[in-house]
Order: sequence, then C-alpha cells, then structure tokens
Amino acid sequence: SFCEDSVADFIRTMVSGTILRSDKLIIPPQQLDIVVPDKKLAVEVNGLYWHSDAVRSDTRYHLSKTIACAKQGIQLFHIWEHEWYNKRHIVESMLRHAVGCTTNVVHARKCKLVSVSSKDARQFLDNNHLSGYVGSKINIGLEYNSELVFMMTLSKSRYSKHEYEMYRMCIVTGK
Repeated sequence: SFCEDSVADFIRTMVSGTILRSDKLIIPPQQLDIVVPDKKLAVEVNGLYWHSDAVRSDTRYHLSKTIACAKQGIQLFHIWEHEWYNKRHIVESMLRHAVGCTTNVVHARKCKLVSVSSKDARQFLDNNHLSGYVGSKINIGLEYNSELVFMMTLSKSRYSKHEYEMYRMCIVTGK
C-alpha cells in the first residue's frame, strides 16, 4: 500500500542495513510488512479496512502476531493507517526511538518536576500522544529549560482496586 511504502521509505532514512518487505520467514505462514533484521524490529502497517473487526473475526490477531514475533526476539511495532496520516510526527518519533536514532536525549535528573494545568496537559497530550488528551485528576510533568518534555496523568482507577491508574504517559516528540 502507499502507506506501507511511505513508512518503509521513512525507515530507510534512518537505517543503513537491510530492510525486508512482506517477510514470511520469521513467523510463518504469517507475513510481516517491514522487517529491520539488524534492529530486531518488525513493523506492521494496519489499514483501517483490512484490519478492522468487520473483516477480521479473530479479535486477538494483532496480539497473537506480536507475541509470535516476541518469541523470535523481534519487537513488532503496529502502525495504524490513520495514525500515520493524522499524527505522523508522533509515529516517526516512536520509530526513531525503536531503531535507536533518538536525538536530543534529556535525562530526568536534569529536569524539574512540575504540576501541569489541565489546559497545558490537553495541549501537550494532543501534540505528543497518539490517543491525545483524556481528562485526569493529576497531571505531572518534567520541564527542561522551562519547556515541558514529559507528561504523566493519573486518576482514580477504572479497572482495579488500586487507588490510582496511569491514564497517559509520553515524552515530547521531535517534530
């Protein structure tokens, strides 16, 4: 697909080694869209129609593929088509990290722990998290040189007996 080609082209800008396409040797008979053997990384580009519940009756399909790759020592990175088109800068940042090309590393010990307003949390999460903002009770951030570079949000637990649940966590993306 065009989307898959675009993702592969982006990965090629960062990786000098071999990049395999449509590989069926790692977890036969299943196919992996993009494989970067030197990085022990595979990337699946999931189209919205062909990977939807309406087409795939196996609701554990993506999880099963991820587990099969892990058993082979391969990290499987899923990219949904809408994420590539709508939040590409975030996906690119995640891919850069996955292949070891992260730039501008900031160590937490050099940051200041801050409480973040809901307004600033919304802006940061919408710009840096694939799922965007979700309302939360506690917004904690790390600032480096007066710039928010990390965010974690917590609220009352929805699913367990623990007092709090982490709703979101992300770092600033390299745009």
